[in-house]
Amino acid sequence: MTTETMLADAYALAHTRRMACADDIALLATVMDTLPDVPTVVQLGAASGTMSLVVYAIRPQCFMVAVDIDQQSLNYQAQALANSTGDPSILEHAQLHSGSKRAGENYRAVNVDLLIVDADHSYEGIKANLMAWMPNMKKEGLIFVHDYDGTTAPESYPGIKKACDEVLGKKYKYKRGWSAVFNARFRKAFADSLNH
Repeated sequence: MTTETMLADAYALAHTRRMACADDIALLATVMDTLPDVPTVVQLGAASGTMSLVVYAIRPQCFMVAVDIDQQSLNYQAQALANSTGDPSILEHAQLHSGSKRAGENYRAVNVDLLIVDADHSYEGIKANLMAWMPNMKKEGLIFVHDYDGTTAPESYPGIKKACDEVLGKKYKYKRGWSAVFNARFRKAFADSLNH
């Protein structure tokens, strides 16, 4: 397993599944490169494993928890990683078959360096997931939101941008492709959203 091989697998999977674009992969790789050597990463929505490939390509020693309500998506993710790394047990203890909001409410350790949000794409779902996971974020942590700006995506989800703008504020740190990255600092926008 090499970084280049895993990234190539991620780009190929993104291309065939059309659930992410090349710019999303490049942005996540850039973000991963800014994290500590052994970051804690939580991925909401496992999908086909594309984002997980990027995470492990850049930070192979990371601690990652993948959360998905759909067991089939968790299976796809595990298979994609096993195929790329040659390690069938890579996610053996790192997958939660659960709703993202419920998992966030039950996960109470303030240690998440990166939260990848790509689960429920409704306004209500995104907002609930962000609210549940924000207390678990490190002060200097980052939140990668996929489909934040899906104007060029095969499908558009305007509720994602609306929920993120309300909870995280309208100022993202990075934006590329369909995704945006926000600082996880407890901003006024997050505090205000607790009252709504």
